[in-house]
Formats: sequence, structure tokens, C-alpha cells
Amino acid sequence: MIIFEGWGAAGKGSVLGKVIKDNVSLAQDYEKSLSVLAAILNTTKDGVEDLSQQAQHLGATTVFTAKEVVELQTELAKLGYTTQEIMNMAPSVLNFAQATGSSLADAASLAGAALRMFEKDTTHTTEFVDKMSAATTQSALSFSYLQNAMSTVSPVANAFGFKIEDVLALLGQLANAGFDASSAATATRNIILNLADANG
Repeated sequence: MIIFEGWGAAGKGSVLGKVIKDNVSLAQDYEKSLSVLAAILNTTKDGVEDLSQQAQHLGATTVFTAKEVVELQTELAKLGYTTQEIMNMAPSVLNFAQATGSSLADAASLAGAALRMFEKDTTHTTEFVDKMSAATTQSALSFSYLQNAMSTVSPVANAFGFKIEDVLALLGQLANAGFDASSAATATRNIILNLADANG
């Protein structure tokens, strides 16, 4: 009996040691991701303290981890958004990721780029992500489909006065018809060019 008790204590000690090691590793990864974010924003670690607090809060209250939230913030920083803009955008982007099943980093990249392509400020974030989320549930569009198609279509659409909902509607119809993302993007761009051409 004593032997088994001793083995049990050793086993518990081993598990506890692994838990501590894993937590230390997670903390180091988190700190490293913050350092990357600070470098992109051209600031110090103290300069991303507000972003760190937001990441920890969202990591504690959602299905995503704090490190994943920092990855979201980092993608937006890469697109040139300021600290305050990133903080304003993060909750909507997080909801977008959850609705589409995408990673936070991918959701941030698409949402941030969409705003840039249509020359909208961050006050339109919720509007844009809601429309893209709805498009993935109301047609054959998927998140990856949008990722592949939006960059080809959106700049042309914006140049000729079309809105994101026009792009999503056209892509959705082509996706429903069986077009792959690349073909749909090219077709949608051509449709928009023809619609914009008085002789088209």
C-alpha cells in the first residue's frame, strides 16, 4: 500500500511539473507575440500594454486564447491600423472568426483588407464583417472562397462605385452556380467592368 501511495505522489508530481512547464511555455509564446506586435507598431512593450490587456480579457471571456487575440491584433497592425483602431476592431473581428470558423488572424486579415479596399474607416468594421458572415451562410460562399476572391474583385468594384454587398451578391451567385473562387473572382470583375462601361 505504501508503495502505491508513493508511486501516486510521484505521478502527481510529474503531472504538476508538466503543467507548470506548459504554462511557462505558453507565457513565453505570449510574450514573444507581444514583442512582434510592438515591433510592427514601432513601439515598446509598454506601448502595447492596452492591447495586451484587451487580449487577456478576450482570451479569458471567449473561446479564443490571449495569444490568438494578439495574432488578430498583429494582422491588423500589419495593415497599418493604429493601436486604438485595432482595439475598436478586435471584438467585431473576433465575432467574424467565430461565425465563419476561421482563425482570428485570417479573419483580421480579410476584414482589415476589405475595409482598405473599399476605403472605409474602422467604424464600418461591424457592418462589413456582418455582411461577409451573412454571405457565407446564405450562399455557397465559404470564408476561404472570400479570402481568394475579394482581393481580385473589391478594388475594381470600389473604383466604379460598387459596394461590398454588390460584390458579395455576385460572388454568391457564381459560387451557387459551381464556380471556384478564382473563376468567380475573374467573372465578377468582368461583370463589374461591363456594368460600369456605358457601352457594355
